[in-house]
Amino acid sequence: MPFLAAALGAVVLALLLAGRAGAGRIGALGALVLGLALMAGLREHWHVERLRNDWADYSQRVALDGTTTLQEALEGEVRALDDIATAAMRAPSEATAAFRHLASLGPYPGHRGVVLVGPAGPIAWAGFHRAPPAAIGDAPSVLWTPFYVVVRRVVRRDDRAAVAEAVVHAHPPAD
Repeated sequence: MPFLAAALGAVVLALLLAGRAGAGRIGALGALVLGLALMAGLREHWHVERLRNDWADYSQRVALDGTTTLQEALEGEVRALDDIATAAMRAPSEATAAFRHLASLGPYPGHRGVVLVGPAGPIAWAGFHRAPPAAIGDAPSVLWTPFYVVVRRVVRRDDRAAVAEAVVHAHPPAD
């Protein structure tokens, strides 16, 4: 690496000239800063060279890490939705009390909500909803709308169902 020899020569020359010119500590400090800059540059150069030479392995590792992170996040979201839907089934039959019960399960982040559904339709809900309204016959699913991808989890008991859902991807509207 020719630039390395030139940079190292510049550091050595700076140290020698600082001593001969009587620059003292200030000159030595300047040469030291130049040496530190050289080491930082070398570190970055080696990093770029490693990426260039090992790009296939590096990109595969990054993709795998990203996929693993996404999978763990989705699994965590599904567990949270299952917990919310299960807890929502303990809501009282009366609508006002059911609303209070569902609200007590929060706070709900802006991407998550729950609906308690009976034979006649929704009884109570809390949080935020971005998918078509839940119905008692809904199954756990992934829903696609023009703007959102929503994970929906369902718990059924007797004539009621609790449907917890979360937005896992959103497209901004086109203006």
